[in-house]
Amino acid sequence: MSSSIPVQNIKVGASQNIRMLCAILNLCQGGTVPAAGLSLHLNSVSDILDGRPINFDSINFSENVRVHSFNSFSRSAFIFLLKANLCKTDKRLVDAGILKPMEVAYVKVTTFGLIFAKSPFVLQYVVLKMLEKVFFSVDAIKKYRWIFSVTSIVVALIGWVKAHDITDTLIVLSIFAGFAAAVFIAWIVNVLGIDDD
Repeated sequence: MSSSIPVQNIKVGASQNIRMLCAILNLCQGGTVPAAGLSLHLNSVSDILDGRPINFDSINFSENVRVHSFNSFSRSAFIFLLKANLCKTDKRLVDAGILKPMEVAYVKVTTFGLIFAKSPFVLQYVVLKMLEKVFFSVDAIKKYRWIFSVTSIVVALIGWVKAHDITDTLIVLSIFAGFAAAVFIAWIVNVLGIDDD
């Protein structure tokens, strides 16, 4: 499962992630798809998860589970696109007839998104993996900032005790040590599947 496009209880690979991201980007290039109804426009690519198209009108329980999984996957992919600035939402007023005009958020693809969608698979894979690592590191620093701070302070204090002077190199080293500790703890928590708390 990808760390940046997490879908609960569904295992997806990089090719599935890239296919879903490109499907959303290609669909939204005209800027006419509302963000709220995006998953409804993706029915034609419902085979992304397991290679079989989904019957959205079925009353079968297992088929409804597949519909839920597909909707969760498309929602997670869309959030990833927004986070990576591959697309953005453009709010516009829509005339609703009898009612007052309503504000609707439409999905608009950015230049970066257009380049990503038209790139070869290998380049898309590299970009996806780089974005995953960046997002993981940023989330780790946000989530474990106390470890970052404590480790940085401890390294700085050890250096001060030994050298009696905090140099520029030591400050950089302490910040790097805090960053590394926070990312390492986040990685351990992710690997072990420990709860957020």
